[in-house]
Amino acid sequence: MKMFLSGSIWVRLLSLVVLGLSLFLFAILSKNIPERINRGQLAKSAIKQLDAVRRPLLEIKALENQVLGNQILRSHDMYGVAGGAVPGADVNRLVSIDSNARDMFEHYLSLSQYDVKLFSLVQKFIQRYNQWILTERKVFEQLQHVDKEYYHQVELMKEADSLFLQTLDVLAEGEDPIHEDIEKGSNATRFIQITGSAFIVYLFFISLILQREAGRKIAHREEDLKITLRSIGDAVIATDINGRVARMNPVAEQLTGWSFDEAKGRPLGDIFIIENATTGERVKSPVDDVLQHGEIVGMANHTVLLSRDGNRYQVADSAAPIKNKDNVIRGVVLVFHDVTNVYETQQKVHEQITRLSDIFSASMDAIIAADENGTIVEWNAQAEIIFGWKRAEILGAYLHETIIPLPYRNRHLEGIERLKKTGQATMLGQRIEISALRKSGEEFPVELSISQLDRSEGLLFSAFVRDLTEIKAARQELILAATTFESHSGIMITDGNKIILRVNSAQEAISGYSAQEMIGNNPSMLRSDLQDEAFYKKMWSQINTTGGWTGELWNRKKDGSLYAEDLSITAVKDKIGNITHYVGTSSDITERKRAEEKIEQLAYYDELTDLANRRLLLNRLKHEISVATRHHTFGSLLYLDLDHFKNLNDALGHPVGDELLRQVAARLKELVRSGDTVSRLGGDEFVIMLPVMNDDVDKARVEASAVAEKARMRLSEAFDLEGYQYHLNTSIGIVVFPEDDDTPDDILKHADSALYLAKAEGRNTSRFYEATMQEDADARLALEKDIRNAMKNNELRLNYQPQVNIEGDIVGTEALLRWHHP
Repeated sequence: MKMFLSGSIWVRLLSLVVLGLSLFLFAILSKNIPERINRGQLAKSAIKQLDAVRRPLLEIKALENQVLGNQILRSHDMYGVAGGAVPGADVNRLVSIDSNARDMFEHYLSLSQYDVKLFSLVQKFIQRYNQWILTERKVFEQLQHVDKEYYHQVELMKEADSLFLQTLDVLAEGEDPIHEDIEKGSNATRFIQITGSAFIVYLFFISLILQREAGRKIAHREEDLKITLRSIGDAVIATDINGRVARMNPVAEQLTGWSFDEAKGRPLGDIFIIENATTGERVKSPVDDVLQHGEIVGMANHTVLLSRDGNRYQVADSAAPIKNKDNVIRGVVLVFHDVTNVYETQQKVHEQITRLSDIFSASMDAIIAADENGTIVEWNAQAEIIFGWKRAEILGAYLHETIIPLPYRNRHLEGIERLKKTGQATMLGQRIEISALRKSGEEFPVELSISQLDRSEGLLFSAFVRDLTEIKAARQELILAATTFESHSGIMITDGNKIILRVNSAQEAISGYSAQEMIGNNPSMLRSDLQDEAFYKKMWSQINTTGGWTGELWNRKKDGSLYAEDLSITAVKDKIGNITHYVGTSSDITERKRAEEKIEQLAYYDELTDLANRRLLLNRLKHEISVATRHHTFGSLLYLDLDHFKNLNDALGHPVGDELLRQVAARLKELVRSGDTVSRLGGDEFVIMLPVMNDDVDKARVEASAVAEKARMRLSEAFDLEGYQYHLNTSIGIVVFPEDDDTPDDILKHADSALYLAKAEGRNTSRFYEATMQEDADARLALEKDIRNAMKNNELRLNYQPQVNIEGDIVGTEALLRWHHP
C-alpha cells in the first residue's frame, strides 16, 4: 500500500513536473506567439501575390514566341509589301504587360517588408526583372525589322532567355521564407489550443500537420513547375547532377520523339542527340559543359537535333546550371527551340537576294531606286560607272541635287509635289531621252524608263538609265562618214526607202545572215510575224515623226530560230530635213527574255512537278467560275490525296518520295484534256480542274466521277521507284461549281471536305461534296477553337482526389481534368 501510495506520489510528482515543464515551456514558447501569428497572416498575403507576380513573366515569354513567328512571315518579303502585325504593336503590348507587372511587384514588395530576408529577395527579383525586361524590349524592337541579321537577333534572345531563367530562380527563392512563416503562424495558433497533458499529443499532431503541409508545399511547387514548363513555348529538359533526365515539357517530347515517362532517368545523351548542321559530326551536349564548368552555355545555332522518330530539326539551344541556396549545382536546365522553318526560309531568301543582287550588279544599265521624296535608296555598279558617284556617297542624297541638270530641277520638284498631292506621275512606263548630270558636272544624254512600286511605308520608284553618249556619237559619225564601223551591238544602215546598205559583223552574228545576203534587201526579211502590221505601222510613224524609236521585238534568224532584240532606230536627215538614211542599233536579249520566262515559270508552276501551283490554279478557277456563271454551265474540281504517302517518305527517303510525286504528275497529265488544269498544292495533294463541261449538273457530276475513277485506277498501277515496285491508293474529293456565290477558296475548301469524308470512309475512294460536310467541318473547327481557348484562358482545372481504403488510409490519388466552359 505504501509502495502504491509512494508510486502514486511519484506519478503525481512526475505529472506535476511534466505539467510544470509544459507550462514553463508554454510560457517560453508562447512569448512570440502573437508575432508569429501576425507574420503568418502577412506571409499568406505574400504567397498569393507571388503567384500573381509569376503570370506576367509567362505572358511576356509567350508574346515573344508569337512575335518570332510573325517575323518568319515578314522575312519572305523583300519590299515590305506583305501584311502582318502593325509595327510597334507588339512592343506596345510588352510595355502594357510590363506596366501591370510593376504594379504587382510594388504590392509584393510592400507585403514582404515584414521580413528582412524576403524583402531583400524581392528587391533582388525586381533588379533581375529590370535587366531581363530591358533585354526583351531590345529583342522586340529588333524583331520588328525583317532586314536585321538573324544571328544578331538570336544572340539577344540568348541573353533574354538566360535572364528570364535567373529571374524565375530568384522569384522561386522567396517561396521558402514565406512558407516557413505560414507554417510558424499555423503552429502558433495550434499551440495556443493545446495545454497540459495533451502537449505530447499536440506535438504528435503537429508533426503530422507539418508533414502534410510539407507535402502540400511540394505538390504546389510541383504543379507550379509543371504549369511553367507547359507555358514556355521552347523545349525544356532538366537533368540531375549526373546528367540524367529529371523533367521534360511537351515541346521537348515532340522534338526529341521521347515521352517523359520513357526518358525519365536516362542519360541526356540518349535523348538529346545533336550534330553539326554543316559537317554532320556529332556535337557534345551543352549540358556536359555546364556540369563540367558550372557556367551558362549561351545559345548555339547550326545544330541539328536527331529525333527518335527519324525527323531532323534545326535547333538553337542553351543550358544553365540549377543551383540551391548554397550555390551548389543540383542539375542543369536545357532550353532549345525548332528553327528549321526560319533557317530554311532565310536560306531561300538569301539565295533569292543573291540572284537578284547578281542581276542588279551585272546590268549594263544604271539602276537607281528613290522614294517619293526623291531620296536615293539604291544605286548599282553601272550607275557608279555612268554617273561617277560611289554607292556610299550617293545613298540618302536627293536626285535633284546630284544627277539632274539645273534646267530640269524645278520640273522634277514640281512633279514630286504633284505626286504627293494627286498620286499621279507623268513619266511612268515610258522610255524617254533626257539629259543627266555626272559627278564631274558634265551633262550627257540618257534613255530613261521609270516604274513605280507601292509599299506600306510609301512609294518606291526604280529607274533604268542607259547612257546614250556613245550612241549619239555613233549617229554623228554615221552622218559624217559611213565608212567602217564596229560595235558589240548590231548595226544596220538603210537608205530612205529602207533598202539595206550596210551591216556590221555583230548584226551578221545576231541574224545568221552574211552582209552580202542582207545588202539590197528590206529589213522585213528578219520579221518573225510575232508582231502584227499595226505594230510596224506605229513604229515607222514614230520614227518619221520624232526621228527615232527604241523598243523590243522578236525577229527570225537565217536558220529559222527566233531571237529577241533590243532595237533602236534613228532617222538621218539632210540639211533641209529630208530623211536620207535609217540607222538601226540592236542587241540580242534572248537570254534575258528566257530568264524572265523562267521567273514567270517559278511564280506560277510547281518546281518539283512542273504542274500549275496554287496561285495559277486559283486564277484559272476564278476565270472558270465567271464563265460558268455567265453561261449557266458547270465545271468540276477533283481534290486528290495519296494515301499513306508519309510512310513512303519515312521508309525510302524524300528523294524517292519526290520521284513518286513526279511520276504521279506525269500520269495525271496523260489523263486530262488540253484545256484541263492539273495542279499540285503541296506535299502529296493534287487538284484536277475540269472546265465548263455541261449545262446539266447531273451530267457534270457523272463526267467528273468518271475522270476521278480513271485517275484512281491509273494511280493504283505500280510505280517503279529505283527498282522498287510501289503501289498506292488515292482518296478523291469532288465538287461541282459554281454553287451560289462560292469563291475559288470556297470551292477548294468544299473539295477538301469531300476528301476528308473519302478518307474517313476507308480511303481509296471518291466522294462528292455535300453541304452537310461543311457543317461537320465547321463543328470540328469550332470545337478545336474552344479547346484552344480553354487552354489559353485556363478553363481546364487539374484536381487530385485521394483514394481511401476501408480503414481510412490514403492508398492512392486520382487525377481529374475538368473543363469550366463559360
